[in-house]
Amino acid sequence: MATILHRAAETFSEITQCAVFASSPRFDQDFIQDVRLVQLDPQKLLAVLITDFGLIRTETIYLDHPVEQEFLSICEKYFLWRMSKGEKVLFGSEAETKTAQRIYNEVIVRHVVGYVNFPAEDIFRTGLSKLLNYPEFNDPTALASSLSLLEDSTHMRAMLRQCCQERKLTSWIGDELAPYIPAGAECAVIAIPYKINQTISGAIALLGPMRIPYRNLFGLIQLFSEQISDSLTKSVYKFKITYRQPTILGAKRIDAEETSIQLENKNKKR
Repeated sequence: MATILHRAAETFSEITQCAVFASSPRFDQDFIQDVRLVQLDPQKLLAVLITDFGLIRTETIYLDHPVEQEFLSICEKYFLWRMSKGEKVLFGSEAETKTAQRIYNEVIVRHVVGYVNFPAEDIFRTGLSKLLNYPEFNDPTALASSLSLLEDSTHMRAMLRQCCQERKLTSWIGDELAPYIPAGAECAVIAIPYKINQTISGAIALLGPMRIPYRNLFGLIQLFSEQISDSLTKSVYKFKITYRQPTILGAKRIDAEETSIQLENKNKKR
């Protein structure tokens, strides 16, 4: 589901030649597909979790003793075995086995906390380099002012929430963006909600210079909203996917009978 939104946003950015950012609800039935362990130093590593729906989450893990990259490679296979996605692996010692178990437990517990506690919409962005095609952004200061919005997830969420609350296409031009970016920035944002089964579930926005062709883009973004709404609704019904809105909005799980934390696919035999 996240992959659908990401690819659609990238296509929309390519068509409009603008930067695009969007909010998304949390989709359930999203199993962990893979875990990668990147060694940052002998006692610190980065765990990268990749889900079936295309979400990527990272966690920094600190260890009480140094480990080698070869050990982490075996740990990755061990993680896949624990998730019923690979063969059982053997470590060189009981100490290594216990270390791998501790890393696995730490990563999974953090994933559970992030899954259950969903205080804010997932935000993604793309097409930032498209702004370099416009002379308004040739000046480094002007470019930095505009990109500051795309570096601030709080401001992006605030604008997309406002769009969802107004339930219609919404725009901010020039100084109207002052609450979100430095005053005087010569850019504009157009946003529109999208729906899943006739329920507003998120919003998508584009950012470009003030001289963008508003009439054309209003029509394009309206068409995009309708198409992504139709695609997501069909996928939700076809694959029986439930989803949740952020708890901060007071929303409940949509089309769900019970809470289900997807860590390891228990339907597969080990």
